[in-house]
Amino acid sequence: MGWLENLYSSITSAGQAALEDIWFDGAQTWTLVPLADTQVDGDITARTRNIQANEEYVTVNLKSFNLVHTRQGWSRYYGAIHSFISLSNPAVERSTVGRVISPNQLMSSDAAHADRIITVDQPLFGPAPYCGGNLELELGLFSVKTADLARPYLDLLQELSPVAKISFVSVALPFVEPLKKGVELITGSGDTELQIGLDTKRVPQTGWWLLMRAPKGSVDTAQLRVTPSDFRLIDQQGELYSDVPYLIFSIEATTRREEYYEIPELKEAYNKLRKLVRDASTDPKIADEAKLSLQYFIRLLKTSPDLVMADAQYIARKIQEWYGQVMDAGLDLNTRGILESDHLERHLPSLEEVPLYGPERDQDSGHGWGRVD
Repeated sequence: MGWLENLYSSITSAGQAALEDIWFDGAQTWTLVPLADTQVDGDITARTRNIQANEEYVTVNLKSFNLVHTRQGWSRYYGAIHSFISLSNPAVERSTVGRVISPNQLMSSDAAHADRIITVDQPLFGPAPYCGGNLELELGLFSVKTADLARPYLDLLQELSPVAKISFVSVALPFVEPLKKGVELITGSGDTELQIGLDTKRVPQTGWWLLMRAPKGSVDTAQLRVTPSDFRLIDQQGELYSDVPYLIFSIEATTRREEYYEIPELKEAYNKLRKLVRDASTDPKIADEAKLSLQYFIRLLKTSPDLVMADAQYIARKIQEWYGQVMDAGLDLNTRGILESDHLERHLPSLEEVPLYGPERDQDSGHGWGRVD
């Protein structure tokens, strides 16, 4: 049972919500539809396609959401998004990331008008390697009273989310359970109400998705479009569609992991390896320790939950190649990957300089792991 189902059990017993406030996969009560390319204005592709296992990285982004009522009586409400998303990953069993999105920084200046803040294009998950299997997605849109006593807890959860580094699975995992418990505590308060939620487990496809609290079939969603600047729904007349609570999210895939060199455990291990290689220039005894450090770094690459295998293989082969050139020749490798005979100090280029994507990678396709003696 996920946190959204636990939430339903607790709040219905308190009389704070009814079953119709939650859309569960398979219930087919509320509207969940993919958006076509023609419905997304601008140079944005919303095309639905299958994601290639062991080749692509998956990201999930919140594009926008809408609350129907931001004021009830004397109280004002603002929107908050809670999400927990996971993929199968052999290195860690499942890559799971929790996220809480609320405008806490702007609210500290003017909490009474938090309902005036627009939340646009926020990352929820990834990029994470797709290794096959289902994407498990729990996503909820909540309205929160601006003067609610839960505010400090929501601020804390909001701060934990970026600390967890949603783009790095290994860093995000320890924060999942604390985030879940915090969300359950907050959503059990009387001034926080679930507007619409999604709990689904399915083979992921790319595309943009519209989830709205409207009975399935009651709204002709094909007549709605998404604006290119703030991703809000508009009708055929170009007027904002705000009749019901909704949220728009995207599932995207790419073969590129541009900031691979920022993966924390790889960055730390490689920096240690570089230092040992440099120190070996003056103390030959350190060479053995450098070799062990290289072996450790290669193992981290093989088992990293943040890289597809092809990328890990290429990085490993390139580092082994550089290491062999530098240690065997006792020469320096400059930033262009060229040995310079006038340098006596051993030096490995930075991890960022591995040409992971580009012509050199294409020419080297088909190589194996290589060997670390």
